[in-house]
Amino acid sequence: IINQQIIVSGAFWLECLTSVVSQVCKHDHQISSLVWMTPYVIDRPDASVDIVITENAGILHVLACSNRRDVKISHVEATMKRSAESKAMDKRLPIQLLKDRSELTIQHDYIYSLFADIGFHYGKCYRLIDKSYCSRKYCLSELIDTMCENRGYNYFHPGIVDAALQSCLGMSYVDKVAESAHLPFSLKGIRSYQPMSMARYVYALASNQTLKSKAYHLMFLDENGDVLTYIHEFIGRRVSPA
Repeated sequence: IINQQIIVSGAFWLECLTSVVSQVCKHDHQISSLVWMTPYVIDRPDASVDIVITENAGILHVLACSNRRDVKISHVEATMKRSAESKAMDKRLPIQLLKDRSELTIQHDYIYSLFADIGFHYGKCYRLIDKSYCSRKYCLSELIDTMCENRGYNYFHPGIVDAALQSCLGMSYVDKVAESAHLPFSLKGIRSYQPMSMARYVYALASNQTLKSKAYHLMFLDENGDVLTYIHEFIGRRVSPA
């Protein structure tokens, strides 16, 4: 819930688009780029979304849209390519070292009180961070074990993905700076190696930062620090005051 409106989370669209494509295509596809356009507000019981898939030179173009008063509204647009054989990523992050080098540790209740202060109210399935270890350059968040089940999601558990997006906020609090809200804007690719249900940590590494937008590389890690899924260049844009 954002400013008293029920909004479909940006993380949900990753699972939604991938799942729909898997049902209509013979081969597995992975997201090579994605842009979040207009937030989808659920304001009526019969709310629905159309997923339009077109193909050009082996590349899928996927659009999620809805109709409001006979006006077509685009919510998410993505390109997807046929998946290459996914071998385990040869990278293990040093979990304990990242914890030891962090400058600030934020606990679960305080994390979600910070979001409430800027108008973001998460339901139980989206409150998965137990604690975050933050520095100015990265944030490592430990997930609540009992909440990291697939719960019917085959590809990208929205709660786990959103935990990575939530972790981006932690870096700003190292300098005691009250951050304004940023909403998902785009990403430049996703690479999956192992099931996301194995995730016990999410890791956000700061990339390009401007006044209007912030970019991060996001990794989903198992208990040993092995990378399960990698999101390249996730960008969040500042929400303009109403």
